[in-house]
Amino acid sequence: MTSIEKEHILNTYYAEILQLKIYLSNTDYQTVREFEGGEPMPTEIREKRANARTRINELEALISETEAIEADDPSIEELLEEISE
Repeated sequence: MTSIEKEHILNTYYAEILQLKIYLSNTDYQTVREFEGGEPMPTEIREKRANARTRINELEALISETEAIEADDPSIEELLEEISE
């Protein structure tokens, strides 16, 4: 694995995290509105928010694993294949 490949993988993970956090930020008002006694949050949004938080946690774990991979580790090929799908 080259440092460029490693950076590509990490950037892919960070980009997905950013998109998920934008979604969470854009739907925060739903949580506040419900908490303040307003209209309940739609189930679909509640589920998507939960899935987004779960995926962020998964990606953060993958980032930690990827950062620990050494340049000659063959497992980088698996990561490259995974993000290509």
